[in-house]
Amino acid sequence: MMRKQLVVGLASVAITLLALTAGAVGAQAQGIEHDGGDTGGNSDVPYVIGGGDARKGEFPFVASVQNKGKHECTGSLISSGSVLTAYHCVREPMDVANLTVVVGRNDLNDKSSGHVRKVELIFADDKNDTAVLYLDKSIDDIYPVKFPTPGTDALLRPGSLATLAGWGNIDPHLPHDPSILQKVQVPLLSQNECAAAWEHVSGMFTDKNICAGRAGIGSCYGDSGGPLFKKIGSDFYQIGVVSRGGGTCAQPGEPGIYASTSVTSFLEDMEQVYPKPEPVTAADS
Repeated sequence: MMRKQLVVGLASVAITLLALTAGAVGAQAQGIEHDGGDTGGNSDVPYVIGGGDARKGEFPFVASVQNKGKHECTGSLISSGSVLTAYHCVREPMDVANLTVVVGRNDLNDKSSGHVRKVELIFADDKNDTAVLYLDKSIDDIYPVKFPTPGTDALLRPGSLATLAGWGNIDPHLPHDPSILQKVQVPLLSQNECAAAWEHVSGMFTDKNICAGRAGIGSCYGDSGGPLFKKIGSDFYQIGVVSRGGGTCAQPGEPGIYASTSVTSFLEDMEQVYPKPEPVTAADS
């Protein structure tokens, strides 16, 4: 099950977004666990479950993908002019004209901080449940997240911890949308363990995915599209994109499923599906 269900239509690409609005009370949550922070949460639209507040400026590359000014999904700055999120977060019938991205703002209520950008184009890859949002103006004072070397698994050792960050629901049973970015560290699972955990749901887990999380720790509504990452030195490496999970966040035996950024096909598809846009003009805010 995808985290969000919103749809955006483009002439060249069908963009499907599982729209799980941060405040969607009746929506089915899907458990998704992520490794890359001290917070977590899992559900249809992943919110961090079992984590805590990120420090201001701790993860400046984490983005809030908003529809009509309201947080819908999480994303990550991957270049000065583009943000990576989940395909299901931006699919039709969502109107791209209503989409904005906020980067570098730890507390979404603090309108004086961070950068707000309009979304000009969306290119989506439904096979990997990923989408790239091209911004109307570049962001030049925040370092984008990095990706692992294609085809490697050095950062995917089962049992190691990764960080998940997002503004998703922090309660697996009741709506509780945080304004402050949440973080949690989640353990990575082996591919065999993940396949076994989701063998009862056909097509839920594929070789393009990785799993992370455990009971009480993971993603939830609003975390969809957000990064699962590891820090090496001063650099952040994104190893996954919050994609899907169980009906209730962070439940036992339902690890979160992420689109893997390590598989060779991910970067190959990135090059084929996401054309490089013309350079955008920098702005002050």
